[in-house]
Amino acid sequence: MKKTGRKEIISVIVFLVATVLLEVFLFNFRYWQNRENMSVSADLTGVETDGIILFDDKTVNGESVPAGSIVFTGEQGSIIIGLPEEVRRSGTDTIEICADMIVNEEGWEDYNDGIVYTTLYSNMTELVLTVPEPDSSTPAVKSVSKLVGRNEEEASYVCFKIPAGTGRIRLDIKKIIGMGIVIRSLKFNTPVPFKFSFIRIFLILLMAAFVYVLRPGSVLWEKRILDEGGRVKKNAYLYAGVVTFLFLTAAFLFMIRMKPYTDGDGGFWQYTELARALAEGRVYIDDDPSAELLSMDNPYDWKERALKDVPYRLDYVYYEGKYYVYFGLLPCLLFHLPYHLITGGDLRAWPVVLFLLGLVCISLFLLIFEYASLYGKKMSTGELVTVHTGMLAGLELTAAFANPNIYYIPQLSALACLIIGGIFAIRAAKSGSKKEILLSGLFIASIAGCRPQVIFAAAVYIPFFFMMLFKTKLQGKKDIGIRNSVFALPFVLIAALLMVYNALRFSDPLQFGFRYNMTFNSGYKNDFSLSTALISFYYYLFKPQALSPDFPFLVTSALSEVEWSNPEDLANEIARGGLFITVPFMLLAFGALCINKKEKDSAIRKRELLSLLCLVFAFVMVFTDGGKGGLNPRYKLDFVLLFGLPAFFTVLKLSEYAAKKGEKLQHMIRGVYMLLTFISCVYIFLTITMDYVWSIKRAAPELFSMMAEAVEFWR
Repeated sequence: MKKTGRKEIISVIVFLVATVLLEVFLFNFRYWQNRENMSVSADLTGVETDGIILFDDKTVNGESVPAGSIVFTGEQGSIIIGLPEEVRRSGTDTIEICADMIVNEEGWEDYNDGIVYTTLYSNMTELVLTVPEPDSSTPAVKSVSKLVGRNEEEASYVCFKIPAGTGRIRLDIKKIIGMGIVIRSLKFNTPVPFKFSFIRIFLILLMAAFVYVLRPGSVLWEKRILDEGGRVKKNAYLYAGVVTFLFLTAAFLFMIRMKPYTDGDGGFWQYTELARALAEGRVYIDDDPSAELLSMDNPYDWKERALKDVPYRLDYVYYEGKYYVYFGLLPCLLFHLPYHLITGGDLRAWPVVLFLLGLVCISLFLLIFEYASLYGKKMSTGELVTVHTGMLAGLELTAAFANPNIYYIPQLSALACLIIGGIFAIRAAKSGSKKEILLSGLFIASIAGCRPQVIFAAAVYIPFFFMMLFKTKLQGKKDIGIRNSVFALPFVLIAALLMVYNALRFSDPLQFGFRYNMTFNSGYKNDFSLSTALISFYYYLFKPQALSPDFPFLVTSALSEVEWSNPEDLANEIARGGLFITVPFMLLAFGALCINKKEKDSAIRKRELLSLLCLVFAFVMVFTDGGKGGLNPRYKLDFVLLFGLPAFFTVLKLSEYAAKKGEKLQHMIRGVYMLLTFISCVYIFLTITMDYVWSIKRAAPELFSMMAEAVEFWR
C-alpha cells in the first residue's frame, strides 16, 4: 500500500510539472514567437471612419482623451486603416488595440459633439478585424473577433496574420449596446505579453481528474449506491450534496456578475408587481395601458401594434383595460409575496432562480435514487455520474446562470414539483404512507399553479399512482377510499384557488390568460398549430447546432425560412441545437424501444414498460408544447426529464447486459459512458457562455474574456 501511494504521489507531481510546462511553453507560444518584435503605431488621424476623429486633446467626464483618438457612439462603427509602409512590406503577426470606454452612469450627456454615453453594465466592447481584398473596400478575406479593454493594461492583442503586400485593414466595432468607445491607439507587430492562466491550469487538472476518476477500470464503477437492503448509501448522498453545492456556487458566482439582473431591470418585475397588488387586495397591476393600446380594435394583433408603434407591456396579460401577470400564481405566493410582506421590498428574480436551480439539482439525484431502489439495485456511482450529468446537460440549466430572469421561475418551479411529486409517489407506492400520498398529490397539483401544461408530464408516474391508491396489500380494501381522498385533497384546494384567481381576472375560472398574453406572435389566434407542432420535433430534438470560430464556438439561432415558413406567426425564438444533437446521452432514450419479450424478471419487465411510457409521453409533450406555444428553447424544461428517464433505464440495461458478457464489454460500455459524460460536461460549460437574452459576453465581458483566453490560447 505504501509503494502504491508513493507511486500515485509521484505521478501527481509529474503531471503537475508537465501541466505548468505546457502552460509556460505551449499555451504561451505567441509570446515566445513574437517577443523580439518591434511595434509600429498607426496614424489614426488619417483613416477613413464613421467615428469622430479628435484633432485636439479633450476631457470627457474628467478623463483625458488625447488627440489622434477616434470616438464612436451608437451600436456600430468602422475604421479603414492604411498600413504603415514597413508593415505593408513585411506583413504582421500581431495587432495591439487599446480602447477606452467613456463611463457615464447617468445616461446621455451632451459634450461638444454629443458623444458621451455608456451603460452601467460593461466597460468592454467587441471589435471585428477583417482584411479586405487588395485594393478593394469590400471585406473580408479573414476576420477575427475580440473583446478590447478599457486601458493599456487591458489592451487587446489580436494574433492575426496579415500577409505582406496588404494595403489596409478594416476594424468594425459591433455590439457596443449604447456605450461610447474611444480608440486610443493601434499598433502592429507588438510583442504579445506572457500570461500565466490559472483558469487554464484549473481546467486541465479538472479534465485529468475526470478521466482518471471515470476511466473504465476505476473503482467508481464497482461502488454501489445502494446497500444490500436497497437503501441509499451515505456516500451517494454525500456525492449528491457536494455536486449540488458546487453547482450552486458556480451559479452564484456567475449570477452576481450579471449586473442587468442584480443591479438593473434585467430580471423583469412581473412577480414583484403581482406581490404588491396582492398585498393591496388586487389581482391586476397598478399601471394604466397606453391610450394607443386602449383605442385598438384588436390589441392582441402584434403586427398592428408593431406597425403603429403602440406602447404595451411585453408578456403581460391585457384584458378589458387592465394588465395582469401571465405567469403562474404559486411562485409569487411562495417567494415574492412573503418577502414583500415581511420586508416591504421587492424580491429580484435571480435569488429565486438560484434556489430553484439547487432544488432541481438535488431532487434529480433523489429521483434517481428512488428509481434505482426499484429497478437498479446494482447501480454504480459511475453510472450515477453519467445519468445525472446527462440530465443536467439536457435541461440546459446552466443557461440560467447568465439569464436568471422571471421566465425561469415558473418553469423551474414546475419542474421541481414534477420531480419531487414523483419521488413521493414512488415512496408511497412502496409504503402506502398517507403522508407521502398527500405530499405527492400536493407537489403534482402545484404544477398547475406554476406552469399548467407540465402537469401532463406527471402521466409517467401513473403506475405508481395506481399502486399507491389501489394496491390492496398496503393497508386493505377499506383504506383505498381514504388514500384516494388524501391524494385528491391538494388537487381540489389548488384547483379552487386557481379558478377563483382566474375568475377574478377574466370572469372565466378555466382561462389562464394565454389568449390575452401581450407577446410578439399570434398565439392568441390558435388553440393549436399543427404545422408548428410537427416542426417542433426538429427544433427541439434534431436541429443542428450552429457553430462559430470564436469562443464559445456554439451559437444560438432561430429556424431559417428554408427550415420553416411559420405560417401562423407563432414564436420562433433563437435556440441551441436539438436535444439529441447537443447531448448525445439523450439518444439512449431510444433504448426504450428494445424490449426483451422473453425477460422473466418482473422488475425488469416493469422497467421496460415504464421506459416506453416515458418515451411516448416525451414525444407527446414536444408535440403539444410546439403546437400550443410556439418554439422557445426554455420549453425543453417541460419534457427533457421524460427523455432522461428512459436514457437512465437504458444505462442500467446496458450495464446488466455487459456484466453477463464479461469484463471486456464492461470496459467498452464504461468507456462510452465516460465519453458521453465528458460531452455533457463540455456542453454544460459552454451553455453558460452562449448568447441568449443576455450573456456573460455582454454583461460580464471581463469574465468572458478570461474564459475565452484560457481556451483560445492560439489567439
